[in-house]
Amino acid sequence: MTLLTPCLLVQRLRDPQTLRYHCSASLPGDRWTDDILPLVLDPADPLGTLDLTTHRIPLADATRGYEIFRAKSDGCIKVVLTP
Repeated sequence: MTLLTPCLLVQRLRDPQTLRYHCSASLPGDRWTDDILPLVLDPADPLGTLDLTTHRIPLADATRGYEIFRAKSDGCIKVVLTP
């Protein structure tokens, strides 16, 4: 299996639908995009990237979410802001 590059991981965490667009520039991970993209977009989540979300917070509380992430309190890995 190909390694998950930082570019691909960050894009998966942001929005899997924009993954190909954001990673299409000349980046170090370009050579892995075709191999990793199906794994990242697979609903079965074989790479376990969906498990990285540890907190879901309303958009109105974004400041609190940032503080939790910055302090890594309560085992925070990823905060998802919901509208």
